[in-house]
Amino acid sequence: MKWFPLLARIVGAVVIFTLGTLAICLWQLGRMGTTAYGANMFEKSARHYQTAGSSMPFERWKALFGEGTAVLAGGETAKAEAILTDALPLTPDAKQCLVRENLSLAQELQGDAAAAAGDGAGATAFWELALTTLRDGDCPAADETGAEAERRLLEKLEKPPPQPSPSPSPSPSPSQSSSPPPSDSPSPSGSSSGSPSPSGSESASPSGSSSSSASPSPSKDPDRDRKMERLKEQNRNGQVEFQDNQNRDWNNWSYNGPVW
Repeated sequence: MKWFPLLARIVGAVVIFTLGTLAICLWQLGRMGTTAYGANMFEKSARHYQTAGSSMPFERWKALFGEGTAVLAGGETAKAEAILTDALPLTPDAKQCLVRENLSLAQELQGDAAAAAGDGAGATAFWELALTTLRDGDCPAADETGAEAERRLLEKLEKPPPQPSPSPSPSPSPSQSSSPPPSDSPSPSGSSSGSPSPSGSESASPSGSSSSSASPSPSKDPDRDRKMERLKEQNRNGQVEFQDNQNRDWNNWSYNGPVW
C-alpha cells in the first residue's frame, strides 16, 4: 500500500487543477459578458453569462443576474423577467435588492407596453406586481434606485389606467334613415302614399305588387372600414413610438448593472 499516499496526492492535484481551471474559465466568461455589456452588445453579453451559469457550482445567481440584466437592456422584458425570477431564490439576502430592482423594472416596462397598447387592466396588473416585487424585499428603503422605482410606480397607479379607444359607430347612410310616418295627405301624384294595406302589413307598389312597409335592411357604411383602419394604424404607431422611446431613453432608467 505504499503507492496509496502517492495516488491520493495525484488525485488531489488533478482535482485542484480542474477546479482551478474551471474557476478561471468561468471568471473569464463573466468578464467577457461584462465587457460586452459595457459596449452595449447585450445579446452577446447574455450568451456569455448563460454559458458561465450553466457550469457554475456556486454563486450561480451572478450569472443569472448578468444574463437577465443584459436581456432586459436589450428590450426583451418578458424573457428578462423569467431569468431574474430564477435568480432571486439563489441570491444572498444582502444582494436581494440588486435582483429585485431589475426584476421590478422588467415588470414595469411590460406594464408600460400594455398601457401604450390601450390595455389598462394589463398595465395596472404589471405595475402592481412590480411594486410588490420591490416591497417584498424592502427595497424602497434600501437605496435610491428602489425608492425612485416605488415613486414612479405609485404615480402610474394613481392615474386612471388608459382604456382602448371605442370602435366608431357607423353613421347612418341615406338608406339607413327611417321612413317618414304615414301621412293622410295625398301625394303629389295623387295616389295614396305610405297608407297601410287592408292587412296592415303591406302597401301596394306602383306595379301592383306587394312590398313590405318595414325599413330596408341597412347597407354597410362606406366610412366604417376607413375609420377602423385609421384606429388600427394609430394603435400600431403608438406601440412603435413607445418602443422607440424605450430604446432611446434606456440609459435614463435607474437599474443595476452586472456584478461580475
